[in-house]
Amino acid sequence: MQTPLRYNTWQFIALVMEEYNNDRLREACVELREIIANNKAHLDDLQEQIDESKAGNTTIDRLQIGKAGPVAALETMKHSLAYMKGGLKVSDCQPNFVLTSEKILISCAKIWKNRTKTEIQELLVEEKIKQSSLNEEKKRIEVCLNENKQLLEVHLKEKTRLESKQEEIEEQRISELEEKLPRVIRAYEDIKSNLDLTRPLQLGKRDTYIEVTSSVWPYFLEILEANGIVERHPTDKKRIRIIDFSDGQFGS
Repeated sequence: MQTPLRYNTWQFIALVMEEYNNDRLREACVELREIIANNKAHLDDLQEQIDESKAGNTTIDRLQIGKAGPVAALETMKHSLAYMKGGLKVSDCQPNFVLTSEKILISCAKIWKNRTKTEIQELLVEEKIKQSSLNEEKKRIEVCLNENKQLLEVHLKEKTRLESKQEEIEEQRISELEEKLPRVIRAYEDIKSNLDLTRPLQLGKRDTYIEVTSSVWPYFLEILEANGIVERHPTDKKRIRIIDFSDGQFGS
C-alpha cells in the first residue's frame, strides 16, 4: 500500500519543481488532493482495524480485571492505556507519508508565497507609477486652477471698472439731457405757438386783393400794371393784387 503512494508523491514533487505556472500548479494541487483523499481512506481503514483490536483487548482486560486482584487490574489498565496511546499515532503507521506530505505542502506554500510576493511587488510598482502620474496630474490641475483664478480676478476687476465707467457715462448723459431739456421745451413751445398762429392762415380763405387808399401809389401802380406785375380787381379798381408767376392761383 505504501509503494504506489511514495511513487505518486515523488512524482508530484518533481512535477511541482519542474513547472511553476498557474495551470500546472493548479493541476498539481488537484492531484495532491486526490493523493491525500486516497491516503486518508487508507488511514481510515487502518484506524478501524486499530479500533477493532482495541475493542477486543478492552474486553479481555475487563474480564481479567473481574478475576484478578486490585494490583493486577491496575497493571492491566496501564498496559491497555499505553497500547491505545501508541495505536493512535499516525506516524507509527506511515511516517514517510506524513513527512512527504508536509514537504509537499511546504513547497506549495513557498511557491505561492514567492508568487504572491512578486505580484505584490508588481502591484506596488504599478501603484507607485499611478501615484506619480496622479501627482503630476494634480500639479498640472493646480497650475491650471491658479491661472484660471488669476484670469477670473482680472476679468472681475475689468468688469467692475467697466460697470463704474458705464455708470459715470450714464450719469453724464443724464445731466446733459437735463441741461438740454429746458431749451428743447422752449423750442417746442415756440414752434407750437407759431403753428397756432399760422394754422388759421393755412386753413382759412384769404383775400388776395388789397385796397389802395393813398394818393401816392397810383402812378407806381400804373407802371406795375403796365408791366404785368399787378392787376386790378375786375369790379373794384381801387383793389389790386400781385400776379402769381408760378401757377396763376396764388391766394385762391
